[in-house]
Amino acid sequence: MSRVDQLGYPHNDLAWQHISLLLTELARIKLMIGEKSNHHLLFLSHIGYRFRMLGQSGKNFEGKLFIRHMESPDKHYSQAMIFPLVEGQDVDGMGVA
Repeated sequence: MSRVDQLGYPHNDLAWQHISLLLTELARIKLMIGEKSNHHLLFLSHIGYRFRMLGQSGKNFEGKLFIRHMESPDKHYSQAMIFPLVEGQDVDGMGVA
């Protein structure tokens, strides 16, 4: 079973949904400040903060969020990658202490 399958959502149901659907604590955080990603959120992403995730069944998981801010001459946007953590493993599949 893949990490995404553990959350109980069909893969297509997550595309283009607000990130707070999975990471409920982000419902209270302003994701963008102007045209840039929230600096505090970028910091939490950078340090590997473990966010509380909510599966479709209501089961809680831990997960990590990685954010990449991209710019072009006419657009600013952010890409968020969410990685549910499997108990005893980190994002890279290695054991955690």
